Amino acid sequence: MINRNIPYSYLAFALFILICCTLGNASASLTLTADTQTSTAGYYRLAWSIDGADIDQIFVLQEAVSADFENPTITYQGPDLATVVSGKSNGQYYYRVRRMQPDPSAGVESSEDSWSNVVSVSVEHHSLPRAVGFFVAGLIVFVATLVVIVSSARKSNV
Repeated sequence: MINRNIPYSYLAFALFILICCTLGNASASLTLTADTQTSTAGYYRLAWSIDGADIDQIFVLQEAVSADFENPTITYQGPDLATVVSGKSNGQYYYRVRRMQPDPSAGVESSEDSWSNVVSVSVEHHSLPRAVGFFVAGLIVFVATLVVIVSSARKSNV
């Protein structure tokens, strides 16, 4: 007697393998975020997340002063999923990140993924009069605290 269900079971198994292999090789989604859109302190944190990240992955973060990334510079390259950017002058900065896959045969990284979304951060430091105002307010609080401590010490010695 011939079992007619055997060919269909092979077909179902082959379809299952095909779907699993396709999902396993799908390009992972890379998302870049910034903790602020405007930085007045001159520092900010950029973080990226990826679906199905491997331990051996290297990420390259690019920075540019124009949205078209005409002359980008590499701000970070490594395995971390975040970095802190500091020391920037006033201006608009654009960032994007890409995952690099190690290529052991060549001894270098090769990229297979496309760039992430672009994140823009505006750096607007406090003006000099405002910074001086903060300094003066801190000086007043310091002097007031010193006066209270000295006057309390004199009263306790009397």
